[in-house]
Amino acid sequence: QEWVEEGDREYMAPEVLQGRYSKPADVFSLGMMMLEIVANIVLPDNGVEWQKLREGCFDDANFIDLPYSSDLLDTIKWMLAPDPDMRPTAGQIV
Repeated sequence: QEWVEEGDREYMAPEVLQGRYSKPADVFSLGMMMLEIVANIVLPDNGVEWQKLREGCFDDANFIDLPYSSDLLDTIKWMLAPDPDMRPTAGQIV
């Protein structure tokens, strides 16, 4: 199977930097899109904040104040797990 090395840095999974492209990387990217929407934030494309998100640090997303269910917020955090083996599959998300 061929993987494409293209996309926006804002949504890039941490393992992609090491050249590891996989379905969990796609789950991470979807999680970043969901985070951007529910937290109403502009995702960084580099720097300290970019790195913090890939380390599982969501301080700037203010999850506590968001008017969404804890199930949704927990699912987003699960999708953004730094370890790709700890992320849900697409089937587990739906």
